[in-house]
Amino acid sequence: MACTETVTPEVSSVPGRRKLRCGISFTMTITMSASTGNREPTNPPERGDRGQEEPDAGERCRALAAVSPSILWTAPDGGRVVSAIPGWEAFTGQSFERYGGLGWLDAVHPEDRGVAGERWGRPPRDGTPVEAQYRLLHRDGGYRRVEARSLPLLAEDGGVREWVGAVTEVETLRSAQEALRTSERRLRLVVDSAADALFVHDLEGRFVFANRRACESLGYSREELLGLRVEDVEMDLSPGALWSSWREMVPGETVAVEGTHRRKDGSTFPIEARVGLLEAEGGPLLMALARDVTERRRVEGEREELLRRERRARAEAEAARDRLDFLAEASRRLASSLDYESTLEEVARLAVPRTADLCIVDVVCESGLIRRLGVAHPDPVKEELAWELERRYPVQEDPESRIAGVIRTGEPVLVPEVTELHLEDMAPDDGKLEILKKMEFSSLVIAPLVARGRTLGAISLFAEGQRRRYGSEDLSLAEDLGRRAAQAIDNARLHYRQMRTASALQRSLLPPRLPEIPGIETAARYRPAGEGNEVGGDFYDLFGRPAGWAVAIGDVVGKGPEAAELTALARYTVRTAAMQEQEPSRVLSTLNAALLNQRSDGRFCTMVYGHLLPNGLPTGGARLELCCGGHPLPLVLRAGGSVETAGEHGMLLGSYPDILLHDRRVELAGGDVVLFYTDGVTEARGPEGELFGEERLAKLLASCAGRAAEEVAEEIDSGLSSFSGSADRRDDVAFLVLRIAPGKSHDAGGTLADGLSGTGRG
Repeated sequence: MACTETVTPEVSSVPGRRKLRCGISFTMTITMSASTGNREPTNPPERGDRGQEEPDAGERCRALAAVSPSILWTAPDGGRVVSAIPGWEAFTGQSFERYGGLGWLDAVHPEDRGVAGERWGRPPRDGTPVEAQYRLLHRDGGYRRVEARSLPLLAEDGGVREWVGAVTEVETLRSAQEALRTSERRLRLVVDSAADALFVHDLEGRFVFANRRACESLGYSREELLGLRVEDVEMDLSPGALWSSWREMVPGETVAVEGTHRRKDGSTFPIEARVGLLEAEGGPLLMALARDVTERRRVEGEREELLRRERRARAEAEAARDRLDFLAEASRRLASSLDYESTLEEVARLAVPRTADLCIVDVVCESGLIRRLGVAHPDPVKEELAWELERRYPVQEDPESRIAGVIRTGEPVLVPEVTELHLEDMAPDDGKLEILKKMEFSSLVIAPLVARGRTLGAISLFAEGQRRRYGSEDLSLAEDLGRRAAQAIDNARLHYRQMRTASALQRSLLPPRLPEIPGIETAARYRPAGEGNEVGGDFYDLFGRPAGWAVAIGDVVGKGPEAAELTALARYTVRTAAMQEQEPSRVLSTLNAALLNQRSDGRFCTMVYGHLLPNGLPTGGARLELCCGGHPLPLVLRAGGSVETAGEHGMLLGSYPDILLHDRRVELAGGDVVLFYTDGVTEARGPEGELFGEERLAKLLASCAGRAAEEVAEEIDSGLSSFSGSADRRDDVAFLVLRIAPGKSHDAGGTLADGLSGTGRG
């Protein structure tokens, strides 16, 4: 038995169309010969070494005959069956002994035997199959209509060498054909119902198939579309670019492509496609499954835009937070000290490189001159260039400069990109232009320092290179920084003015210097609480009267202008009354009446007032007559080192019309010291909050026995400072030291003129 096999694509007889199948389609033609018992393949396909022996053609033939629904057979010329046909035996139930030779005709219906046998006399010479239908006896005893197709295999001389054929039951064939048609209808329904467009092109770019979605997406009918080429609808992908690579594609695999399709009306839309290679009659085809991604691209675009906006918003928020952090730190430094010159220099260095590569601060002094206070740059060379620019071309002398213009008008300047023309406009001569070019700044913003409607200077920010370009937000930052710096300058200047005013007013309420009293050493200290920008309520006085000297120390309620007014009233009322009254209590009564008559705000005053009369004895000494109006009693340090209080407590001044006051006399010997003080001394607090107290004061005074008045004052002042340490002073401190000079003869009193003029030592 001999067997040959050929594998060919299925052929469609419809002109201009190709029959497409998914997968691999083939038809086998088998020739079987009974002349030999050998099975040898003819024209075997070339194959690579697969590492194992291939089955022979005979095995393939038997396998195909076993699985085929048709009866496959071979016979020599004349139609005699010379070998068993398993399919025939299974269909008819006949044995080989009955259908061998021409016995097979017995199974054909008697009326159809002529049709079945006539093919043998007229074999075709053009290679076309011979077809016939007849009735064939079935093993169930009835006849079934079958269709027979046979083909003669011709010898070299043109004669018939052998016949090969297949017999198929018509009903089975019809069922198969109907199933195929049903499958094709379903496939077309699925393809036409697909949401994606399906195109099939030949390798010349001509459309050979398109589903309904493909036609709808492009706006063509199926007939119109099948008359077009790929380039008629595809904008971004020329057919050559895709078709030239088809030979590298493997059937069953696909590649992804993107492009733009053009509709019939000229409008376009983006697509994404998968392209695969199909094996078909006449050569391979390319199938593309394309999807309109317009909506997806729109959604993706919106998402990308939202992401861009989110990133931009996040970046802006980060920048805003950085600006706020910078301004907060700048404000903290500006508020840390009233020395605005040093703090402005700190702010300039804070700005570099955070917001600028170069920062310059210029301030208008109270004299009206413009002074450069701060320059900051990471490079010391360029920082020096900025100082050189000011030395050679001062802003004060260049009213046309941009900085001077900002100070003059109070309007900021923003130059996002500094060009050569800008530099030439800023430079009056080549020297300044050369310096400006060396500084290499590419963007600048200058903001005025404005406080309470007055321009106090300007802050200038410069950027270098392409890293930073100033815009409106940077201008707002510079203006905000300028306002804060200006507020710091204004506050500092106001503070200094208040300090000068308070200091001048305070000096007017105290003796400019203590008078010189024969036989009496004097010393005094006054330490205001806080930063000295308010007038305190503590005061002391020492002046001459018609008989001897008057000494006073007091404390009024409050601080500031009201305290200054009350202090002046008390001081000058006492000075006036001392010229007329002989008793200290009468002087304080006069002050009490004045306070009640001239003030209605309930403010009161405490005071110790006394008359000091040196006794003129060779051994020295003096008499002190005292009256206390609600004030701490003076301490007396005897020459021997003991300490005692002098006088007796009386009532506050300025609270009641009738007050109880006591005059007391103290005899003082040579070397004795009298300490008059305000409650700020004993109520001074240490770092832990404890009070200095009268006991500590008495011990400190006792340690000063034998010392001069100035030494005693210095010891007490130093002791208070050491005790308080870094603690803030809550109250003014004032004290007056009188020491009786020992062992000398002195004049019994001073003159009125000496006391009023305040002559004596400071």
